[in-house]
Amino acid sequence: MIDCVQFMFSLRRFYRYLQVNWGNTLTLTRISFALLFIGCSNRASAQLNSSVLSQGAWYFLETSSDDVYVLDGDHLYVDMQLSAPVSFANLGLFSSSEGPLQEENNARRAEGLQELPTHHVDENNNGLFDQEDAIVFYSHGPHDWILEGGEVSLNFNHYSDVAGFFFTPDQGSGLQATQVMGVSSTTTVGDYDFLAFWKEDNVNLYRSGRRWLSNPMTTTNSSVSWNLDLSNKVNAAPLTVALRVASASESNATTQLRLNGQSISNLSLPSLGNGTYRDVARTASTSITSTASSGLSTFQLTYSTPDPQGKGYLEDMICHTRKNLTPSNGRLRFRDVSQVQSGGSATYAVSASSITPWLIWDVTIAYAPFGIVTSQSGSFLEFGVATDSLREFLAFDPSQRTSFPRPSYVGNVSNQNLRGIVSTDMVIVTSSAMQSAAETLANHREQGYGLDVEVVTIDQIYNEFSSGQTDLSAVRDFMRMLYKGAASPEERPQYLLLLGDASFDPKNRVSTGTRNIVLTYESPESFSPLQTYATDDFYGFLDDDEGSNIATTSQPNDLDIAIGRLPVATSEEAMALVEKIIDYDDGGDFGDWRNRVTFVADDEDNELHMRDADELADWVRLNQPNVNVDKIYLDAFTQVNAAGGDRYPSVNESIDRQLFKGSLIVNYTGHGGPENWAQERVFNREDMAELSNSERLPLFITATCDFSVYDDPDEITAGGG
Repeated sequence: MIDCVQFMFSLRRFYRYLQVNWGNTLTLTRISFALLFIGCSNRASAQLNSSVLSQGAWYFLETSSDDVYVLDGDHLYVDMQLSAPVSFANLGLFSSSEGPLQEENNARRAEGLQELPTHHVDENNNGLFDQEDAIVFYSHGPHDWILEGGEVSLNFNHYSDVAGFFFTPDQGSGLQATQVMGVSSTTTVGDYDFLAFWKEDNVNLYRSGRRWLSNPMTTTNSSVSWNLDLSNKVNAAPLTVALRVASASESNATTQLRLNGQSISNLSLPSLGNGTYRDVARTASTSITSTASSGLSTFQLTYSTPDPQGKGYLEDMICHTRKNLTPSNGRLRFRDVSQVQSGGSATYAVSASSITPWLIWDVTIAYAPFGIVTSQSGSFLEFGVATDSLREFLAFDPSQRTSFPRPSYVGNVSNQNLRGIVSTDMVIVTSSAMQSAAETLANHREQGYGLDVEVVTIDQIYNEFSSGQTDLSAVRDFMRMLYKGAASPEERPQYLLLLGDASFDPKNRVSTGTRNIVLTYESPESFSPLQTYATDDFYGFLDDDEGSNIATTSQPNDLDIAIGRLPVATSEEAMALVEKIIDYDDGGDFGDWRNRVTFVADDEDNELHMRDADELADWVRLNQPNVNVDKIYLDAFTQVNAAGGDRYPSVNESIDRQLFKGSLIVNYTGHGGPENWAQERVFNREDMAELSNSERLPLFITATCDFSVYDDPDEITAGGG
């Protein structure tokens, strides 16, 4: 069996150190593959007994912005094709969406899908949702703003540009937003913090990590422009602009930001410089305080460099100012950082006519809005609230709902109940297209190893744990539910297998998405080859104090379950690999080759790779004296200068002979690339195509770079990524 795995990051990918337990037998009969690599307030640790999706009829809708939305008769009777008027008392709109899920395990999150308090528009008061009726509801949108140290920052959603909602005509309670009394305050406020951001996540220069940029500015197309609506801006309020830019140029570069034709910022960016592992871009940032009048303002960013091939990028820009509490098109969403203080309170005065029934909702928790009682003071609608924490509000006039956006109808949702899983040994996460292959492997694990295996689709996880949105943390939260909800440590899940490929591009911006099956964790860094990486470890950090900053060494996260991935793109690939695993388990040659370990080490680098291989080989000899250790070290062979560069033909031949003879494990340390090991191409695609060792398959452990990249959908590496 495989005892443990320790992951160490190196360059773009990570080293994987593996310990194999031979026990007391002279020969290891098999390495059991699944690939079993071991390694809210805190409401995510609580477990519901059942999902609301487990029964009844359900339909999925999406929104794209932070706004008030209207669900109307066309949704029910045209899109959903419901045949009879639905009772307001039985319908329900469910969601848990409030931006991207937090990676911290102890962050607040909804306990399952929540029925949203909404506003019903029943034109004839008959209690039925007729064609002319509607439901008005609040959508937080895909992104989020976070208050940190008195400053509001953007929490951009790297996984989705939409928020998800589930409508049911028969499983709801017709929940409407209730109203609460406000508080008295001597402080009256008539303005709020206006925030806007620009970010075009179109380009990922290294095709790794989470830092995405705008389309490039070049020497021939050197500027980009965009508008900012500052209508109702407080005249005396400054405009603060936080700007981040990037440059990929062999020469120094500059950017200039203009507001309404006037320069407000000039940034210098250094050249890319030299070095084998140099960054793919240089960055600069600034915060500017400027002035602007109420109305439409225009920004222009210009890039300049002597390098004709140089490219400049906008990473993002955030604007902050104060606006008057004046709604537009029948609604206004607002927050006010200025009044946040312990024991504080404020009365907000919203410019709103008394002729129509304006409503004020507190939407601080997006899936649990509630109304606040208001009073009319002339042309202002007033309400008082405590301001000891940052709160967010929505003012809207339901009679102007025709100007509100409508959610997009996606389709019906089949019943499911992941929250009904009591305990399991192993979870296989895959797509619906690969479910048959997953079930085949699950049956093999259950019958041959006595494991209890659950097969779930990635969409099922998203439905119950991220309100239908694509989100990395949803899979972790699902595993955490099983882990924390187990009656005893023995009943916790042990293994997680991800059946499907991954992509650095979760939104399918630069690729077709055919290899984007099950997300992988991408590092926050993208520009440095030494700091960017992908890993599935994130799914295994399940304790309360884990999940954030997973690369830290000062307080490292610990894997609580074994995690493996079969990086396949199609159902045919999935079934072929599953059959290969079953063949390995059930058949093959059980000769002495399974008691042999081979170490291959690269040359040069002051013998670093040879010393690493020797250290591992010595450990095996010391701890497993019955195991035979073979070495293939490049420095022990004659190097040949060939037409394509330096080569070690004898090394290629030795590796081929060793694989034909059979080796339980082949461990390589050294340089590598997508096509081969070492600069001398000692093990490459051509060598692999000639292998004839189907009855003597080894476990490859490669401490190298880019040989098994699995998160680039346009690069299928020799290592199988």
